[in-house]
Amino acid sequence: MSIRYNFRNPREWRRSSAALYNRILDQIAWADEAGFDRVTFAEHHFLEEGFLPSLMPICAAVAARTKRMLIDTEILLLPLHHPVRIAEDAAIVDIISNGRLTLSVAGGYREEEYAALGMKLSERAGRMEECLQILRNCWTKDCFSFDGRYYRLRDVRMFPKPVQPGGPRLVLGGGTMAVARRAARFADDMAPMDPAMWDVYYDELERLGRPAARVPHPTAPPALMHVTETPERDWEAIRPHAIFEVNQYSAWGLTNASSYGDLQPSEDTLRAIHKVWSVNEALEILLARQAEFQDSVFSFAPLLAGMDPELAQRSLGLIAARILPELKAARAT
Repeated sequence: MSIRYNFRNPREWRRSSAALYNRILDQIAWADEAGFDRVTFAEHHFLEEGFLPSLMPICAAVAARTKRMLIDTEILLLPLHHPVRIAEDAAIVDIISNGRLTLSVAGGYREEEYAALGMKLSERAGRMEECLQILRNCWTKDCFSFDGRYYRLRDVRMFPKPVQPGGPRLVLGGGTMAVARRAARFADDMAPMDPAMWDVYYDELERLGRPAARVPHPTAPPALMHVTETPERDWEAIRPHAIFEVNQYSAWGLTNASSYGDLQPSEDTLRAIHKVWSVNEALEILLARQAEFQDSVFSFAPLLAGMDPELAQRSLGLIAARILPELKAARAT
């Protein structure tokens, strides 16, 4: 089971940034000991509500405070960064974590982010392909040069290398069929926004002479999962934060994608995206999902923008005490 965070801190519920960050880091360290499998982080820039803009420092902090859970940048907006610096930072996080890092990347979709960094959104595909090649070269070659449209590099020598041979696992996310083909060519796996992309991805692997088993994939996970003995009472506390997030993603133009559906903040849509379950409901649904998709990791956010971290902690405590043991026992048998 995987938990994800983006450290958002909207004005309506503003906390001290230091207090919020340290409380979430404490929560992640607790989750590592409690048996959660993975933690992931998302990136955006130039937002007054503080959406996490810098993933590698957070990944390093988590790597130093945990012992077993996997760490995943889901999603790092790779074209917005210099690939050599990301390769170096990822190598150091991989070393600190002793090989627990996955680098999940995508191109993003907000023109404002590209413009503020002196780039064009229309460049993202070309920049992405060059960045992915440079990452691989940094992790696998002692010295290389690169001549591309966006990057011209000479005698790059990147040391130390990551713990994982060949570097951290690379996962490419996005919502177009071109992304699926690019993932087959340059990445180790894909995180699609449209399930139809899987067939394109597998077709491209076959064309490249690297066929892979066409395993079934579950639908997108919920934006939030919250487990409680009092679902309706907790939903009333969570609902304003759910509305905030849906309205913001809608304003960014993210529609018909991932967990967020059509992004209409009706009660039905809010509840479909944000799952507030009793322990028995969660057990029934998660056991059935695990039986159908045995190799997939269920991922969810325990904490929405502005939500009280202690409310999230109570949910995580119930999951750890009453759901994770059942899931692990079922998997063992």
